[in-house]
Amino acid sequence: MRLPVILQHNLVECGAACLAMVLGAHGHQSTVVALAAEEALAGVATCRMEANSRDDLVALFGVPATDARAGRVLGPARLSDGGFCVVSVLAVETAVLDEVTRGLVERRIFDEWLADRRRHAHVEWFWGSRPRTDALTAALRAWRCVPEGQG
Repeated sequence: MRLPVILQHNLVECGAACLAMVLGAHGHQSTVVALAAEEALAGVATCRMEANSRDDLVALFGVPATDARAGRVLGPARLSDGGFCVVSVLAVETAVLDEVTRGLVERRIFDEWLADRRRHAHVEWFWGSRPRTDALTAALRAWRCVPEGQG
C-alpha cells in the first residue's frame, strides 16, 4: 500500500499528519488542519449564537468585549457548568430601534429599576404580634448575621 506524503505544519501536528496519510491511503481525503481541529475540539460542544448584545458579551468576557470588532476572538471564559466559552465575532451591527429591540430595551430598563428598588427596599414581616415579630426578626438576623438596622 502506498501512503501519500502529507507534511505537518508545525511540531504538534505529527499525529494529525500521520492520520491524514493513512486515511488518504484508504481513499478518505482530509487535511492536517481539519484533523488537528477535530482532535482539539473532540468532546467540545459548539454552537452558533447570533444577535448577542454587547452587554451580554461584556458580562461574560469583561473589558475585551467592550470594543470587539469583526474577526476578534473572545475567551476562553469559564462557564457556571465548569466548561469554557470562546466566541468569534462574525459581525458588529448597528442596533435598529424596531419592536424587538424596543421590547429588549424596555425589559432591561425595568429589570434595572426593579433591582434598584429591591436594593433600597426594607421589608418588615409581621408574625401575629409585635413581641413575636421582634423575636423572629432577631432570630433571623442572628441566623443571617445581619447587623441591626440593615435587614
